[in-house]
Amino acid sequence: MLLYLFVACMCMFGVAYEYIVDYEKLELAYYEKSLVRDAYFLFRKYNRTNHCLNVSFVLLKDLDGRKLQFTTSVHQFLSNEYKKTGMEATYNVCEYWSRDIYGTTSFIKKFGNLEGCDIKKGFYYLYNFMPDESQFPKFVPLGRYMIQMNVVRKSGAPLLRFQWFVTARFKLNNRVYGV
Repeated sequence: MLLYLFVACMCMFGVAYEYIVDYEKLELAYYEKSLVRDAYFLFRKYNRTNHCLNVSFVLLKDLDGRKLQFTTSVHQFLSNEYKKTGMEATYNVCEYWSRDIYGTTSFIKKFGNLEGCDIKKGFYYLYNFMPDESQFPKFVPLGRYMIQMNVVRKSGAPLLRFQWFVTARFKLNNRVYGV
């Protein structure tokens, strides 16, 4: 709680700081196997400072992005377990894609051929996709996080779930402070 107050005070009084994100891992926790064939998923170091994601799969059935929901929830590592923070966002997949929220659509199109609305069966890929850190929130409390991303049908049936584990460290006056 004190950490959140500290961050709020820094924001109120205009104390400028940057933070650094350390990527621990990104894992594909679940996908509907009857919908996908030849799934390949690898999150790795691209070079000394960057990570990248390589994904490829064959989609076996057409999907309508208007009938899919995308949910992102943030869990913080507290007392030796990841606990929900209350930060959660839910979007219709097609709407999210069409409105290019957080620049996601234009950024993903640079690295692959994924689609978000009228998703036809066929081969899809992302090659050397790197997160766009400029789209991350400007102020984040120190800590370890699990960002869980789910894609579900409107009925609630799950299609896909990613879990992304990161650590946020603040950088003050060109010095890095860890957790």
